[in-house]
Amino acid sequence: GHEGAISSLAFSPFGDRLASVGVDGTVRLWDFRAGTLLQTLRGHTDIVLAVAFSPDGETLASGSDDDTIRLWQVDDGALVHTLTGHRNWINHISFAPDGETLASASSDGTIRFWDPTTGTQTEIIDRYTSNTELITFSPDGRLVASAGQKDEVWIWSTDGGPPLRLAGHT
Repeated sequence: GHEGAISSLAFSPFGDRLASVGVDGTVRLWDFRAGTLLQTLRGHTDIVLAVAFSPDGETLASGSDDDTIRLWQVDDGALVHTLTGHRNWINHISFAPDGETLASASSDGTIRFWDPTTGTQTEIIDRYTSNTELITFSPDGRLVASAGQKDEVWIWSTDGGPPLRLAGHT
């Protein structure tokens, strides 16, 4: 297992694998039904906080305190892309339902959108947010919700337009 605490978990879309990430900087892929470790993915240089499978189950994304997101092939554990651009921890990552976009939330106060096939950044949202910790797509992929340490949730349309702010958790 991991050396130290586990910081995030994700089931594969077909429920046949579990990914775990932790303070030891590794990503581990498990066949949880058999109770066996399939692969240990190394490359991050700091704590890994976030993990997500692509909707087709072929790609695993991990986000770290080393300010990078890494994309791995699930079948052989090969590193496909290292995504750079954030200036602080990657707190959460989420694939769009169609798998064509990966969103990342960071303590640098930005939300970034990436093309997981090419590894390129396609958009950045750097206003309205601070220390963004959570991000998720709506089931149809048209909306993205984000939240952080403030008492607010932001809803973003993926085809432009002003965001909607929800507040009131205090």
